[in-house]
Amino acid sequence: MTLQYPKAIKWWHSIVGILILTTSVGVGASMFMLQSPPSPDCLSESLLQDSASLVIYCASTSVDEQDADKLSNAIQRVNTVPSDNPLRQTADGLIEKWSQALFDLSKKSFHEGDLSKAVDTAKLIPVNVPIYDSANKQIKLWQSTWSKAQAIYDVVESDIEENDYSRWSKALSKAKELKNLDNDYWAITKYEELTYKIEEAKDKHEQEEQKKANEKKIAENQDSISNSQTTESLYSNISSEAEQETEDLARIKKARTWASSEKVEDIRNAINEASLVVSEAHYQEAKKIISTLESKMEMAEDKDYLEQAKKSANKNDVTSLETAISKASLISQSRPLYKEANQHILIWSQRISQLKNQPKSKKTKTNETTPRKTAINFKRQLNNSNYLQTNPELKLRVLQENQENAEVTPYIFESQANDINLNDMQLNDFQE
Repeated sequence: MTLQYPKAIKWWHSIVGILILTTSVGVGASMFMLQSPPSPDCLSESLLQDSASLVIYCASTSVDEQDADKLSNAIQRVNTVPSDNPLRQTADGLIEKWSQALFDLSKKSFHEGDLSKAVDTAKLIPVNVPIYDSANKQIKLWQSTWSKAQAIYDVVESDIEENDYSRWSKALSKAKELKNLDNDYWAITKYEELTYKIEEAKDKHEQEEQKKANEKKIAENQDSISNSQTTESLYSNISSEAEQETEDLARIKKARTWASSEKVEDIRNAINEASLVVSEAHYQEAKKIISTLESKMEMAEDKDYLEQAKKSANKNDVTSLETAISKASLISQSRPLYKEANQHILIWSQRISQLKNQPKSKKTKTNETTPRKTAINFKRQLNNSNYLQTNPELKLRVLQENQENAEVTPYIFESQANDINLNDMQLNDFQE
């Protein structure tokens, strides 16, 4: 009898079986763990009535703080939580939070220019929240502000429509009252709208006046038109003049814009722009602008010269002081800062003499203070300044500034006038 044994199972078959089994179990467990729990049914009225927590959850997930309707719906939902429910305090906190969001949205609508929406949104706030009274007061204030703003706007529009140039200045002043109102829509948007209308009305008025002037010129020149001159050429001439006046008006405006600056270069640009005006209608105005700006530029230039001179003089050495005098001397006698420049020149000249003649030995024994001595000392300071010796006109200028000393002046000219290197005519003019 022959015994039969079962066939041996290969070892790797067992390993494959185990791997397949464990993998299947792992995948099944992962799918079970990752599966989301069913969402609560926020549309079921029966569930919402039974669970306060579900009411709060559904209201919180559906609310949008930028949407007044959703905020109102959320407030109504959580307000259904009974007062004796432990979650009522949480519900009240959410109601206050969402009521504040409604109030913020109403303010935003008010400043954006939608009063009706602002009022409607504020009225969605429940009566039992702390900000209800504030919202009611704010509604009344908004309505009052709106009425004031509308009244101002209507008055300004009426003035603009009158097409009276003299009333537009008054209209602009009235329009500025909008800027005092606590509302961005009226203080910014509507104010800018009115100022644009005023400027537009002014431009239209100027164009109409210009058109009338052109028609008047044509009428006046009709009788003097020669047989060879056609009406077409006359219109052409008038048109050219009108174009020139328009260009000159633009130049006047541009010159005024440049002139508002304190910079010398900008003022010079303004003068150059105004000097291009040639039309009869604007020539005198341009001339006045140029005259005013030239004085302004002279003052700015001289102020700059004097500041540079002072900066140099602060170094307190001979070279720097002479440079300072040179800078200050650029200010001519016709300029407003001429006297101030001369005073500095005198001080700096005396300082140069002091620096060049600092005593290296003992001081003099006497210190005469008579007018004659003062005059001699002053002339000696002038004569000792190499810079002034090479600039006789400047030397005369320094001397002229010291005529106010009635006791010293006569002696300055007594016997040494020739030392100042002045001719007789200069000296006689000065003594007079």
